Amino acid sequence: MANLYTRSNYDATKNGQIVIESHQFGTVTDFQPERVMASVAEAADRQYSYVMVTTKALPDVLSTPKLLEPFLLPSYRYPQPTYVLLQNGLGVETDLHAKLVDRIISPSPRIITAAVYCDANLVGRIMKHPSGKGFRKPRLELGLFTPAHAAPAQVELSEPNLAIFRSMVDAGGGCATISEDIQAAKFRKNIWNAVFATFSCLTRVPPSFYVATPALWEKVVPLLRETGEEVVAVGRALGYSEKYLPSDVIQSFINGDVATYNEVESQLMPSTVLDIKANKPFEVEVIVALYMQHRLSAKAAPAMTPSIAPPSLADRSTISMEEVLVVGWGAVGILFGYILHHSGKVRLTVVARSNYQAAKNGQIHINSHQFGTVTDFKPERVVASVAEAADRQYAFVVVAAKALPDVLPTSKLLEPFLSLSYTFPQPTYVLLQNGLGVEADLYQSLEQRKSSPSPHIITTAVYCAANLIGNAMQHPANIPKLELGFFPPKMEGAKTTEVEPNLVVFQSLIEAGGGVATIEDNIQAVKFRKNIWNAAFAPMSCFTRVPPAFYTATPALWEKVVPLLRETGEEIVAVGRALGYSEIYLPADVVEGFLDWNIATFKDVKSQHKPSTLLDIEVNKPFEVEAIVGEVVRAGKRLGVPIPKTEAIYIMLSVMQAHNLKTLD
Repeated sequence: MANLYTRSNYDATKNGQIVIESHQFGTVTDFQPERVMASVAEAADRQYSYVMVTTKALPDVLSTPKLLEPFLLPSYRYPQPTYVLLQNGLGVETDLHAKLVDRIISPSPRIITAAVYCDANLVGRIMKHPSGKGFRKPRLELGLFTPAHAAPAQVELSEPNLAIFRSMVDAGGGCATISEDIQAAKFRKNIWNAVFATFSCLTRVPPSFYVATPALWEKVVPLLRETGEEVVAVGRALGYSEKYLPSDVIQSFINGDVATYNEVESQLMPSTVLDIKANKPFEVEVIVALYMQHRLSAKAAPAMTPSIAPPSLADRSTISMEEVLVVGWGAVGILFGYILHHSGKVRLTVVARSNYQAAKNGQIHINSHQFGTVTDFKPERVVASVAEAADRQYAFVVVAAKALPDVLPTSKLLEPFLSLSYTFPQPTYVLLQNGLGVEADLYQSLEQRKSSPSPHIITTAVYCAANLIGNAMQHPANIPKLELGFFPPKMEGAKTTEVEPNLVVFQSLIEAGGGVATIEDNIQAVKFRKNIWNAAFAPMSCFTRVPPAFYTATPALWEKVVPLLRETGEEIVAVGRALGYSEIYLPADVVEGFLDWNIATFKDVKSQHKPSTLLDIEVNKPFEVEAIVGEVVRAGKRLGVPIPKTEAIYIMLSVMQAHNLKTLD
């Protein structure tokens, strides 16, 4: 009889709404366990032969003994079950075993540990176990966990439940074997998790995308092979034999990837990538960190984790560097400029206008929860104008200046690069600009430049929660994140990276510098979603002139503010729906998600963080009214979507903008 404990999908499981789509079992819509519980405590009301743990091993978040605490307390009066750990990673058994020993029970603790092979993803309520040439029957390699390993015959004699559990898996259509050295078998399996799955975590793309694209796979394989051999060296130092770590073990994983991920359309992802994308904890400690501990104790194999410190200027002269220009040295420019510099792969030139002298003299300070206090950041070159910067070839020109089509269009700002007197090859332009339609005028100007090839423009949704106050850039929370895409899409349905390889290059620079960058197939939909906060939430601070934390963290005020934010947000969502953006990008609860984000981000009433539009308004600078709100209003009118609150915001901000411009004149 199966008793199931489930947390986040309790209702769906209880109601039999979990669907299985499997190449082996077909489509199963009527799977319902005999009992479904919402907590381990609720489940600990009877005796079990086996307690099977399939939750992620997260010792840094929720240890297995803590998860299973109701079974480990003296109040659990039944005989102890055999625990079966279907968990990725190494050392996942240790804390549970120690806790069971501490409990002074008889007989000795019984823990079956496993190397798990199943090629499955849970997406919403659908468990996908796909078909294909390389996909396998669900398989377990099993062994008894003890501080000292026993021979296979001894294992079966001392733990007959191993054979019973194996027979149940085999009878149900799976495949289970009993391993002579389960820790060696788990180490071998973990090579894929630590090396191959991590590659997808860093790039945020399914393995099939690069495996089934020969030109990409040719570039990826050497990195996978070299990193894999580092891990194998750790296994050798731990004494694992050729039986488990043969000389061709890495090549076998490479061949397995080719067989498994042979269709570029496959969306099967390592579970760690799904967790990262959903901002959930993932198994970094047991999958990767344990290798570092083993390496130190064994004094073998090179370090797998590179230093996060950027190379010195002397070191930079010995490696291939990308020439990158950042135009605009405000909060966004400084933060992502530092990330690019921190990657150790960039020679950075910046155009700083109002704060030129401070940037030139290295007087810009960064106070960041991620990078700490940085007082010595000085780009390789600081210039006072775009014209002065246009004296060489760049791989990327990053535009971090505000999108102000009504004041200074981007094409006008970048005019020295668009003039025929600029004789170098055109760079890839990266627009780190809030708002919608920010790419159009630059693209048109590049198209009109008859001597240039097709324009290369990367557009982004920017998340950084940073303010520049004087010469201090304050970055109090959140890892800086970019969502990237090519403008315009090259062809209907084409994967972004197939038509703009520099997307992958730029993404890698951001990731190497400590930021997060994802490549999006529909970047305009992603930008529209991000713009909901800028257009509906930020104006509340612009009009009231108070930081969001003041009203968000004050319950009586927040109760009054929420209906207005919700109604304005829903108006903007309606425009997005009329533009054809799907539930993937604009789910039904997207506005509620922003409300929750406000609560999580601005929970300290003393926080002085402000939207950049408010900072601009406070010092009478132009701000992005047209790109952030005007584009939404114009789209609503064009599509016949009534948005009265958003139009009111636009009118009021337009008046404020006109006042600021007059003040500047």
